[in-house]
Order: sequence, then C-alpha cells, then structure tokens
Amino acid sequence: MAASYGHGSRPSAHMYQGQQSYWLPYQHQQQQSYNCLNSYNPRAPAPAAPEFYQTVAAAAAAAAAFNGQQQRGGGGGGGGGSSSYGQSPFGSRSARPPQMYPPPQRPLFPPDTDPEIVTEFSRADMNQNGTIEAAELKWMLSSQDNPFSHRTVRLMLHLFAENRADTSRIGPLGFVPLWKELKQWQSTFEEFDTDQSKSIELKELEEAIKSIGYCVPDPVLQLLMSKYDFTGQNRSISYDSFIECGLIVKGLSDKFKELDGRDSGFATLSYENFMLTVLPFIVA
Repeated sequence: MAASYGHGSRPSAHMYQGQQSYWLPYQHQQQQSYNCLNSYNPRAPAPAAPEFYQTVAAAAAAAAAFNGQQQRGGGGGGGGGSSSYGQSPFGSRSARPPQMYPPPQRPLFPPDTDPEIVTEFSRADMNQNGTIEAAELKWMLSSQDNPFSHRTVRLMLHLFAENRADTSRIGPLGFVPLWKELKQWQSTFEEFDTDQSKSIELKELEEAIKSIGYCVPDPVLQLLMSKYDFTGQNRSISYDSFIECGLIVKGLSDKFKELDGRDSGFATLSYENFMLTVLPFIVA
C-alpha cells in the first residue's frame, strides 16, 4: 500500500505491523501524528526506549576514541600517518599543509635602467601584475594641461608592446624605449613651443620632426596639420596631437626602412603587406 506524505496525510497502520519504532523527543513534540506503533494512536505518548539512547551514546564514544587514537598516530593497521575512515587525510585541521601560491613576478628591466623609469612603471602598474594596460598608461601620461587621447595611447602600445600578439598592454622591456622616446618628443616640443602656448605651428612642426631625424615631404606635413589642427585654420596642433604625429611618422618610416633593405628610397611589398603596415595607424 503506498504511503502519502503530503500535508495533512497520515501513514497507514498496516505499513508498520511487526515494526517497532522509537521517536526522539523533538520528533514527538513536532509530529505527534507520526507516533507509529502497531496501531495508529495520536494521543499515545512516545516510548522511552532507553536501550536506543544507550546504544547511540556508546557508538558516539567509540567513534571519538577511534578518531583520537588515529590523530595520535596509532591508526589501526593503516600505518602511522595514513588516513582512515572518518578522519581527514591531513589529520587535524591545524596539521593541514598551507595552500601555496606562486609569488608575483617582479618586472624585469634591462640592465642599468634609469631608476626614474622603474619608478614611473611601478606607479602606472596599479594592479601590480607586471604590465601596464592602456587605461593605466593613459592615466600616467595625462595631466590636467596635457591629456592624452585613447588613440595616441593605442598607437604607443602598437609600436612598443613586446608581445605582438597582445598589444593591449606593455611590459618593462617595451616601456623603457617608449619612455625614452616620449622624453625626446617632449623635449623637442618644448624647444619649438617658444611662446609656451602648448601648441606648435606648421613650420615648427616640420623643423621639430626634422630635428629627430625624419624628413617628411611637405604634402605629408600639410595632411598631418589638417588632420590634427584644433583651430580649424590649419595652423596649430596641441602637444598630444604632436606626439601622435610623431608616432605615425616614426612608425611608418621604420616599417618602410625594414622593407627598403638597400636604403634606396624604394620598397616592394604585396597588397596584404601594405594593408597590414598602414591600417594599424589609421584604425588605432
């Protein structure tokens, strides 16, 4: 006969014929309707069952004694230190071996690196993972007077990141030449920004780029000025735009030199090679 244990249901007396059942005190208090003996009687008190409680107490004492013996190294037949049933394989909680984690790797800089570069790298590496991400680099380089755009920062990472498969971050080996390059561009900008307006004009832009070693044709200079001019009159660019122009000129010139092995001013490259060379500077 199937028994139903839904709300308000009662077990059949026929289920328990020949089966003696003892209920714990809290079960008797909460479920008097389940006081199951040979017949169903909700008013009948629960039997005392002292033998049952004595049996449970004896079993608990035996288990405690067994576990205590195992912790002292006397595990029955299993050999000292071996795990047994009912015991953690590490013994007591205090005996657990500590969970070990690999220590964080210290950034590796080239020998004789300027301490200023190391300090700036550590300042920018806010999450201390040994690399500088785009947001961290932007925060470090930007100031209230000279904010850097996301595009300029992405160009820096494209040109100087050590891992060419992941140019979203830069490590110490890429940060050192980037920092030196930026210092050079900053010094050049300040040299030609004679009126300290934090901007330079077309003629100054040409002279500034030449002073770093790049000879750019006039049509290219005009194109750069019209792209980055913030006055709308093709006459002046800001510090951030100057850095971006410098990165473009440097990046494309260095790529061309790699293809022009004889330094003849000419290079032959496939369409795919051309697109892969130029597009990163356009879509950055």
